[in-house]
Amino acid sequence: MSENQMVFRSESLRQVVHIVAVIPAFLLRFLPVPWAFFLVFLLVIHNLFLLPRYAPGLFRPGESRLGGVFFYPLAIATLVLLYPTRFEIVVGAWALLAIGDALSTIVGQSQPISALPWNPSKSVGGSLAFIILGALSCCVLMVWTAPTLGDSPRILLICLAGATIAAMVESLPVRMDDNLLVPFTAAPCLAILLTSSIKTGEWTLTAWTFVSAIGLNIAVAAAAYFLRLVNRNGACGGAMVGIFVYILGSPAAYVLLLAVVIVDPLLERFGISAGSSETIPGQDEVWRGGKYAVTHFTVALLMVLLWICTDGIDPLLRLMYLAALAVVLSETINREFSAVVDRLPVFHADEESSTMASVSPGRGILPLGVAALFAGCAWLMGFCEASLTPAVIVGATLGSWSKSCVQIHADKEELTIEREWQIFIATWIGAIVTAILAYLLGGPWQA
Repeated sequence: MSENQMVFRSESLRQVVHIVAVIPAFLLRFLPVPWAFFLVFLLVIHNLFLLPRYAPGLFRPGESRLGGVFFYPLAIATLVLLYPTRFEIVVGAWALLAIGDALSTIVGQSQPISALPWNPSKSVGGSLAFIILGALSCCVLMVWTAPTLGDSPRILLICLAGATIAAMVESLPVRMDDNLLVPFTAAPCLAILLTSSIKTGEWTLTAWTFVSAIGLNIAVAAAAYFLRLVNRNGACGGAMVGIFVYILGSPAAYVLLLAVVIVDPLLERFGISAGSSETIPGQDEVWRGGKYAVTHFTVALLMVLLWICTDGIDPLLRLMYLAALAVVLSETINREFSAVVDRLPVFHADEESSTMASVSPGRGILPLGVAALFAGCAWLMGFCEASLTPAVIVGATLGSWSKSCVQIHADKEELTIEREWQIFIATWIGAIVTAILAYLLGGPWQA
């Protein structure tokens, strides 16, 4: 047996176990919440301590105990806590993870058809297997757990839509374990689709909202791709972020996101720095690719996802969302115009006395102006209260300044922190500082 055949056999065995592990999901129909959590908690303990002892061959070379094998039951246990009265959502996501994801790997290796254009490591055959077989298994488990769902053929369409979205997210070129990515994408999608009309943000969410979200964001992503503002990975990542914000957020939230997403590549391509001799090699692909979408908009997307999981703190999450986007926009403006501001007579200084370009006057002043303008626009759109905009302005400004501090510290310690991950850290800092200041200023969530 050749080495490739041995690898394929070992991976296939791992995926078979992946599928068999869905059997306990059939018990959730009969178990109360404490016993259901106890069941999946036992699976976590089993995969963490027992499985490595009697089945070490199921682990990939170099894989830690705290890898995918551990994340699998941990994700299901988390869903049980998030949806204690909606076990049909838990088992639906479980089915997509156990059967859809596993069969996509098996089929993708044996019948790949062709590689996906945005991620050559994934295949068309594997994605089709995920969607078709995952949707069928999802439907079976959901109807078994909640028999009333079987009264309408709509359940099959819901499962098909959920499987399609989960397969799209699973195929993205992001460094996140599928055992976390698939269930935490599938569960909220199924929860939304199972409700024919619910309030999220300022939308009345219906099937048409869902369809229009996909259509609009695919159109925007396609236009950006053909205008060469983003590459394929960036278009896919941006479309996914846009779909979730459109569905779960509000019209104002989506417009604010769209403004940042459009302004950044436009300035990069046609702005002052376009074609500059100082452009970093490969920067064009980095800043317009999938990593750009992940590092720049993860914090904002997380705030939107939390809107439907919390009660009473929506205004606070809106402010954190706004601050995260303001930090991204500030970095864009800094990149294009900080040198221009530095050359103004009022800020002119002897180059020999300037030791750090990253703390130039332009980089100090521009974020404050951008944050104030962005927060003002959000207030005019009714997205936040005027009394709380100072929290966003200060938080976003400090978040933007923190990027320069991170860069200076990395240079002193001779560390290599990529530019996009510096912005990821800055968006987190901006959001957290905004939340602290908003609490100090007082808000409706404290009533």
